[in-house]
Amino acid sequence: MKDEFQQEQDLIKFLKSDSYRMNILNAVNSIEKKELWIAGGFIRNLVWDKLHNYFYRTELGDIDVFYFDNEEIDKEKELEIENDLTQLVHNVNWSVKNQARMHLHDDNQPYKNLEDAISKFPETASAICVHVDHNKNFTFLAPFGLKDLFGLKIIPTPNCRENLKTYNQYKRRQLKKKWTTIWPLLEVEI
Repeated sequence: MKDEFQQEQDLIKFLKSDSYRMNILNAVNSIEKKELWIAGGFIRNLVWDKLHNYFYRTELGDIDVFYFDNEEIDKEKELEIENDLTQLVHNVNWSVKNQARMHLHDDNQPYKNLEDAISKFPETASAICVHVDHNKNFTFLAPFGLKDLFGLKIIPTPNCRENLKTYNQYKRRQLKKKWTTIWPLLEVEI
């Protein structure tokens, strides 16, 4: 298997070769109210599609846009950013969340920063965020690295393993998402 640096380079290449995703990244990058990151299926599905040699893009239910601001935690700011993004790219289901308040939704202790928040995601292959700055430099937050994503492995995060409620949600999520039907090379740890 490739090392972390090469996996990151491959991920950048995958993103740059996908005009749809680059359009999304450019729209998010143009919002100057907060430092915004994209996570979830935006990255995960892209890699799994490429590793399955799919010539089409697996549809995304929404685009998860995250930021971390513990000074301004009202949902109104999230909705404002969603509206701004909709004005830029209107055929997208935007989901903007300030991760500084999401611990309340997830029954966790307050998160320290964005990386701490995404480390609480259900599976390691989803716990990855990308940010593109104005110079078109890519930055990734991946507290568990990229090996499970590129290894086609769905593995619960440590937080998920330690919390029975979260672990049960993880198991239900695997059934609901039907990822192994879409990407048959995946290995799921239950």
